[in-house]
Amino acid sequence: MNAHRAIVKPIGRTISLELPEEFTLGDQVEVIILPLNEPPVKKQKNDLRRFRGALAHLPEKEKKEMDDFFKNIRNEWERDI
Repeated sequence: MNAHRAIVKPIGRTISLELPEEFTLGDQVEVIILPLNEPPVKKQKNDLRRFRGALAHLPEKEKKEMDDFFKNIRNEWERDI
């Protein structure tokens, strides 16, 4: 794939581009126009606090069973293999 990137300033609403010599005359090209001054998109942090209290509606017995289950799984990680 042959790619060419150019940063140009439009005159009015017109942009003029000159193709590099490596491009074959008559072939189609793809043009993508992106504003340079667009603020970068911030990646959303993985905030696990949104799960806090998600299981509050469960009965105490089920909470205890889940707690024991997860403790057993964690204990399996600690054993020698």
